[in-house]
Amino acid sequence: MSLKAAPSIFSKGKFCKGNITRLFLMLFCSLVQVYCPAQILSYTTSTSGALNAVAANATGTNLARVNGATAPSSPCSTGFSSTSFSTTATYSSAFAAVEVTITPNTGYALNITSFNASLRRSSSGPSSARFAYSVNGGASWIDNGADLANPSVSCGAGPIITWTTPVSVTAGTLIFRIYGYGATSASGTEQIQNLTINGTVDTVNTTGCAVPGALAATSIMTTSATLNWSAVANAASYKVQYRKKGTTTWTTKKANQNSLTLTGLTASTTYQFHVKTVCSSTSSSAYSPIASFTTLAVAAPLPVPDHIVILIFENHSYNSIVGSAAAPHINALANDTSSALFTQSFAIEHPSQPNYLDFYSGMNQGVTNDNVPANNPFTTANLGRQLLDKGLSFVTYSEDLPSVGYNGATSGAYARKHNPAANWMGTGTNQIAISTNQPFTAFPSAGNYATLPAVCYVVPNQNNDMHNGSDPSRITTGDNWMNNNLNNYIEWAKTHNSLFIVTFDEDDNSASNRITTIFSGAAVKAGQYPNAINHYSVLRTIEDMYGLPYAGNAVTAPVINYCWKTVPAPAAFVPLAATAGTGSIRVYPNPVYGSVHFSLPELTIGAVNISVYNAIGKLQGQYETTGTKNYTISTATFTSGMYYYNIIIQGKRAQTGTFMVTR
Repeated sequence: MSLKAAPSIFSKGKFCKGNITRLFLMLFCSLVQVYCPAQILSYTTSTSGALNAVAANATGTNLARVNGATAPSSPCSTGFSSTSFSTTATYSSAFAAVEVTITPNTGYALNITSFNASLRRSSSGPSSARFAYSVNGGASWIDNGADLANPSVSCGAGPIITWTTPVSVTAGTLIFRIYGYGATSASGTEQIQNLTINGTVDTVNTTGCAVPGALAATSIMTTSATLNWSAVANAASYKVQYRKKGTTTWTTKKANQNSLTLTGLTASTTYQFHVKTVCSSTSSSAYSPIASFTTLAVAAPLPVPDHIVILIFENHSYNSIVGSAAAPHINALANDTSSALFTQSFAIEHPSQPNYLDFYSGMNQGVTNDNVPANNPFTTANLGRQLLDKGLSFVTYSEDLPSVGYNGATSGAYARKHNPAANWMGTGTNQIAISTNQPFTAFPSAGNYATLPAVCYVVPNQNNDMHNGSDPSRITTGDNWMNNNLNNYIEWAKTHNSLFIVTFDEDDNSASNRITTIFSGAAVKAGQYPNAINHYSVLRTIEDMYGLPYAGNAVTAPVINYCWKTVPAPAAFVPLAATAGTGSIRVYPNPVYGSVHFSLPELTIGAVNISVYNAIGKLQGQYETTGTKNYTISTATFTSGMYYYNIIIQGKRAQTGTFMVTR
């Protein structure tokens, strides 16, 4: 695919300006049609976004503002104008955009060759833009992969940008969007003129062997991805070819359905693929147009905190907290030599409860309001269950919770909607014990923080979480609550391999859901980080720290692997005082030539979990033993080098150390 300004067929001069040029181009195209692609849909200059034309056998919708984009108070006199664009510099499919859709009639297919649009902006409007399309109702988006420069000029036609990429739609609707971002001010404007979707509307081959369409990749990981395409009615199978972009040799796979999972891929690499339909031994289609995807980067080594305490405040934008005199303690924390402030942190949605669910389980579980969910307890993946399954501990400490495991909607100023883990209390699949739902009075006192669970949530009541009252007093109330109740832990974490996270559930609907997020602790490299993150990113980072599986949308969220000091080798022997009767845990031989043995005297009650990592912090294996004093791990698949191990007993780290494998 390519993306470029459309070339002019005229030399520079008075005929290459503005509308005169376009008039000549239109006349030329009408006479010499080989230079001009057929148009499936076109929009010219209507301020309402009304389309100029749609090809026969297809229907289209007018231009529309989506994802928070709104009509400016002073729009241009021509073209479709929008405002409320994000000030963030890194593209996200959740940003404000202008959208148009096109749907083929039954029995017809869209065969798209390119997209064109004329763009310009005000001086404070979005300096960057992207083209993107979806063929699955917006579940996933394919964008042009590069920022487009959006020129700052007065109202009128800007340069014509072209994205040449083949797209086939045989069923359903194609959604095309133009995203704007990187604005100096969210109130800046963008103007679109002369948008076209080029290609043809063709009859679907219902008797022959049709070419698959709607190619897309999902579940993209560092070394794997799932390829998807539209099903062909009379297909017996499909032939899939893929290759690294820039190479010429294809790898061919057979698929018996309209998806195929690839494994053994290379991280941080762009791949291309296309698909053909096999209808019989003598009948097959041509290959589809080529689609592409990029595998995720390998995450840098992350620290493994002994304890993480997570505090979530309510309903305030980044700018209402950072730099505010009403929040002196949060601002002092943001500037602490053990803290990282994320300047482009975003909540997922509105209102409150869905964001808490996103943060805890990677999705909102279909909940879009603050009511007690009708279908709880849920049985889906969640952080608490993941930790417990790993032999680690998890607790939520809620202020004003009247009793352990209380499941009511409110009590005093306690609000269940701010306690996401309560929705998984039970004994079924992925559910957690009611004992994980504790009142804040159970939070350990200073001097006893070593008894904290591996991860815990702290939920202030609505008088103290900046929810109730008005600004700036409620900000100060929450700020003081954090300082009075958690400052001792924050200071302790700096010297005890632990982490404190403070964030907000959402903004106040004023700033594209940009919120304050701060990490503070022993392993944090101090500074301000402009990387775009969200609740899913924080969840994924915690999951990666402890080697957990991914819950929901955390699987594709960017991991926060850049704000950490160099991770030191674990101490050779770190027993926890709270673990009774540990005795002397022996790990031998060292160096290891074949197998490494763990001798666990007196540790025969409960599960013992052993995790082994290589020198760069990548998990090599996880092992569990119950009721035995000795455990042996084969190192036959380990390469020569240094390895670290963690031993977790009854949810507490009993010992960490190293051993050397020699071949």
